[in-house]
Amino acid sequence: SLCWVLGGKAYFARRSRGFVDIEEAGIENSAALSTADTPDRILESDELKDVIAQALSGLPAELRQALVLREVEEMSYDDIAAMMKTSVGTVKSRIFRARQQVEAAAEKAKAEAKRLAAESAAVAAAKEAALKAEAELERQQAEGAAAKAELERIKAEAAQAQAEAEKAKAAAAAAKKE
Repeated sequence: SLCWVLGGKAYFARRSRGFVDIEEAGIENSAALSTADTPDRILESDELKDVIAQALSGLPAELRQALVLREVEEMSYDDIAAMMKTSVGTVKSRIFRARQQVEAAAEKAKAEAKRLAAESAAVAAAKEAALKAEAELERQQAEGAAAKAELERIKAEAAQAQAEAEKAKAAAAAAKKE
């Protein structure tokens, strides 16, 4: 099927208007429809085909038939009405309701993509915060280890000074006895 998203709304594209069949174009390689991680671009990727296909399959048969005849087969309202054995007004109404339902499905998918993008951003922010906290903890642990080493050095110097003081005191006491 031919489909396109313009301004967040899903449409069927007609060859006569210069659009390209998504399946023939290989949308994943198309520069026109990038797969960047934005909600609009996600809808414009291969996932759009699934959204449109699902929306179409969920339509009542008379709505789906009228929409496909108009948008894909490019039939006139009069020809569709004759083929479906109904009035032109009914055909227009069916096509309008079908478009509304397809657009609603596209909007729902867009909202879901935005929700997932926000969730992904929150997870990325949490991971970044966790990495920063881990780095800060490592820095503090390194500072603590350095401070502990400095304390041990000072204790060793104090012990050595005390030992030298004891020697000097003993030497002074020995000298005093003589």
